[in-house]
Amino acid sequence: AVVSTQSTGARIQAKQPHYSVQKWEDEWMDTKKYMGSIRKYGEDWYQQMQAEKRSSRRSSRGTTRASTRQRTATRETAESKTRTEDELETEVAKVDKADTPQPEPVEEQ
Repeated sequence: AVVSTQSTGARIQAKQPHYSVQKWEDEWMDTKKYMGSIRKYGEDWYQQMQAEKRSSRRSSRGTTRASTRQRTATRETAESKTRTEDELETEVAKVDKADTPQPEPVEEQ
C-alpha cells in the first residue's frame, strides 16, 4: 500500500500541466462576445441601475426635504405675520389714544 501511494505521488509530480492561460483568455473573450450578442442590457447595466437608484433617491429626498423646509418656512412666516399684525394693532391703538390731538376749546368772543 505504501509503494502504490508513493508511486502515485511520483507519477502526479512528474506529470506536466496541460493547461494554457492564453487558451483560457481566448475562450473567455469568445464567451464575452456570445454573451454580448444575446444579452438585453450592456456590460455595465448593474452600475447604471445603481446610479439611477442613487440619483432618484437623492432627488426625491431633496424634494421632500425642500418641500418640508418650504412648508415650515411658510408656516413660520404666517405665524410671524399674525403676531406682527396683532402687535401692530395694539401699538396703533396705543398711539391713537396718546397722539390723538384733543380738540382745543374754542374761545368765544
